Amino acid sequence: MKSEDVPAALQYLDQQGFRCETLDPVWLAKAHRGEYYVDLISGMSNAVIVFDGADIAHIIYGTRGRLEWERILELAGEHWEIVLWALILFRYVYPAHTDYVPAALWQDLLSRYMHIVQHPDPKAPFRGSLVDEHMFSIDIQDWGLEDVQAGYRSRQLQKQPAGMTPKMMTPKIEIVRNPRVRARTQR
Repeated sequence: MKSEDVPAALQYLDQQGFRCETLDPVWLAKAHRGEYYVDLISGMSNAVIVFDGADIAHIIYGTRGRLEWERILELAGEHWEIVLWALILFRYVYPAHTDYVPAALWQDLLSRYMHIVQHPDPKAPFRGSLVDEHMFSIDIQDWGLEDVQAGYRSRQLQKQPAGMTPKMMTPKIEIVRNPRVRARTQR
């Protein structure tokens, strides 16, 4: 979702009985009710995505690929390789359902990928910190590669709407987890 829409969404969810919090003003707010929660993802914590391959594969499988693929590519922008990475994982996990991803999308991304593999850019920056700042910390701390994530994060924080601060909490609302348990205890 767009970062400018997060405050209104949190306000609406709060009015519906959710306990809301902003965990990271760059990209993540949560709304909780009972044992359930919703992530409101408004950006990318590390310039690319928080890559949870299983979640992505489940979304593609559960929707039978009926997704707004053009919007997904638009949001990924220059980081389209992460989309391809997720699709390859989906294909590996669900080989009988490759057709859930449009053939034209496979063709587009694989063609792009083959082009960059065949024509590498010797000046392309190291992007490990965009994938995971911890797994690739040795590259920055010991091997002297640039931390592109730090620059990205700084630019994104400057763009955040007013009022989006870490740990912004709305009033806590007590919710019964399981109505059957409550009904049994009231008898």
